[in-house]
Amino acid sequence: MAHLRTRSPRGRWAVALAGPMLVAVLAGCGSSDDGAKSTSESSKGASETSGASDGRLTTETLVPALMKAVDGKESVHMTMSLAGPQEMSMEGDAQLHEEDPVMSLTMEGGGMPGVVEVRLVDGLIYASVPGLAPEGKFVKIDPEDANDPLAKAFGDLSGTMDPRTTFDAFEAGVKDVEFIGEEPVGGDQMSRYRVTVDAAAAMKAQGQTAPQDMPKTIDYDLWLDADNLMRKMTFELPGGISMDLAMSRWGEPVKVGAPKAADIVEPPATTS
Repeated sequence: MAHLRTRSPRGRWAVALAGPMLVAVLAGCGSSDDGAKSTSESSKGASETSGASDGRLTTETLVPALMKAVDGKESVHMTMSLAGPQEMSMEGDAQLHEEDPVMSLTMEGGGMPGVVEVRLVDGLIYASVPGLAPEGKFVKIDPEDANDPLAKAFGDLSGTMDPRTTFDAFEAGVKDVEFIGEEPVGGDQMSRYRVTVDAAAAMKAQGQTAPQDMPKTIDYDLWLDADNLMRKMTFELPGGISMDLAMSRWGEPVKVGAPKAADIVEPPATTS
C-alpha cells in the first residue's frame, strides 16, 4: 500500500532492522509460521541456558536470556523515533494473546501522508489514514479477506508488533555481544550491550531482502534491566540515519476499543 510506505530505501531498512515494529504497515511484511516456531523453540531453550561466569550475556546466551525475560509478559508499550533525511515517530501498545491480540499505535513522518492511527480489536483492523479516511474516521479491515488490498497491505500486525520476532532476527544474525557497562534509563539502572548482527541474515529472518549496498553488519546497542527485559535499543545506518526504540510497561494490561460505528467509513474505491 503506497500510502503507508517510507520513500527512502534506507528508511525502510531501518524499520525492518528495528525488528517487528511497523514492518507490516510500512513494508507489507508479516511473521511466518517458521518464525513463530523459532520463537517457541528459543523460549524453550532459554531456561536451560545461563550467562557467562560473571553473569554477563554472551553471543550464545543473549537471545535465550531475552526470550526467558519476556516469557509470560504478553504486553508492551513502545515508542520509536527515526532520525535522518526522513524523520519518523511511532508510539503504541500491544497485548499479544495468541487467540485475541489487541493493539493500538500512531505513526507520523517517513513519507506517510500525516498522522496514522491503527487499532487491532477482535480480529479486525481499524485504520485512520489521511487520504483513506476523513480526520478522526477509520476504515475497517478484515485481515482474513484475501480480496481486500488493504488486508494485504496491513498484514499480520499482531505478529509484527511482537518484540520476540526481533529476538528471532538477532538469533539468525548475531555475530558478537559486548558488555559496555551499567547506565540509567528512565530512572532505573540498566546493563548496556553492543550486539553486532549480520544485517542480511537478520532481514531474511523477517522476510526482507538486504540491498547490495547495505552494510554487512549493524551494531545495535541494547539496554536491559535486571530481569534482562529490553528497555531500549538504538542503532545507526550510513547516511545519517539513526533509530531509538524504547520498551516499557511489560506485562501491563492493554485496553483498546473499536471506533464508534459513526466513526467507521468505507474506503475510497481507488485504494487497490
